This record gives sequence, structure tokens and C-alpha cells, in this order.
Amino acid sequence: MTTITVRRIAHTIVNRLTMRRRPLSAPGVRDGAAYAPWRVFLSHTGDLREQPAERSFAAAAEAAVIRAGHAVSDMAYFAARDVDSAHVCAAMVAAADVYVGIVGRRYGATVPSRPHQSFTELEFATATDLGLPRLVFLIRDDAARQAPDGQSVEHRLRQAAFRDRLCRSALTVCHISSPSDLELALLHTLVELRGESVALAAFMAGAVSLPPWGTVGVGAPLVR
Repeated sequence: MTTITVRRIAHTIVNRLTMRRRPLSAPGVRDGAAYAPWRVFLSHTGDLREQPAERSFAAAAEAAVIRAGHAVSDMAYFAARDVDSAHVCAAMVAAADVYVGIVGRRYGATVPSRPHQSFTELEFATATDLGLPRLVFLIRDDAARQAPDGQSVEHRLRQAAFRDRLCRSALTVCHISSPSDLELALLHTLVELRGESVALAAFMAGAVSLPPWGTVGVGAPLVR
């Protein structure tokens, strides 16, 4: 990610956190919202919770979020209730601080009340409409150990169009080939964003001057 992109995303996170939690104040910036764990919403199709069999993409993403000190939000953990699933999905995205899209080859389940839209498309659209910081990881078409396609031609074309829209958007899309790639890339991004958001929060609170890029953010070694 470029310096401008990381700083822009970090600024968005700080703004959302300060609106949601108590305001920051100098010099007690460490007690403020920038240091609170983020709620990271993981958006993915069901097959990515099972594949690859030895360690799934979803499991790798969860490990990265936890290692970065944040909390995982995922529709897979939502309890059943008598509410429109589209509203539930949108509400969970809205409650998050960061959106992470893990996009493979499968289109996935469609929203019952919106049969021409998948849940992953709905989650991305909701995050976009809400101005949520979006981190998108695209699994390469030639990545090994992906589940066989096994979907209709219509869904295959829809997913191809969705992937193309993501690549053509203003987002910085990260291409990955394995769960290990995903864990490393997501962990590194979250650590960078944490450092930058803390620096921005301190600057906004008047506690410190904003340091130049490259002097904040990176903590523990990014190796497994």
C-alpha cells in the first residue's frame, strides 16, 4: 500500500473511532480510542472457511486479526434470529471498524431478499456506502488448493465481474496465493494502520506533531 493510501485509511479509522467512543484528549492519548481494539469484519464465501483443508483462508485471516490485537467479526458466528438476513449482514458491517474482503473464485450464497446479489457483494457495497476502511485481498485464479469450481455459469460470470470491479476500483487490491500469504499481508497492513492511526490520533489531540512516514507502526517481526 502507498503512504497516501495507508494514511488515508488510518485517518478514516480514527474518525470512526472518535465518533463511536469517547473523544481523544492530550496528553492521555494512550487511553483514547486509537488504542482500543478494532472490530474487523471478515467478508468471504463459505468455501474459504473450509479450504484449503489443512488451513483455510478464513482461519488465516482470523489469526492475523488476533495477532494484531483486534476482534474478529464474521457472519459465520452470528446466531439465528427472525430478521431479514440482508439487514443483519449490513448491521454487522456497520458495527465494524475495518472491512476485510477475501475474494476467491466462487460467487457464494445469494441474499434471499436480493437474488441478484451475493452476500459478499452486499457486504462490500455496505462498507463502501458507510465509508468504512476497506482492505481487499484477491485470491489469484491460479492459486493452488482452491476448491473445484462447481458453480453455475451465471454465478461464475457474476464473480468474474465482481473481481473485475474490485481491480478497476480506486482500492489498492492485494493479490494472494495461499492462506500464509493472506495472514502475512493482513497482519502487516493492520500493524501499519495501527501505528499510523495512533500517530494521527495524537496529532489531532494536539499531543505531538505528526511524524514522517516510516517512523511509526511496525512492531513485532512479521514472520510465522
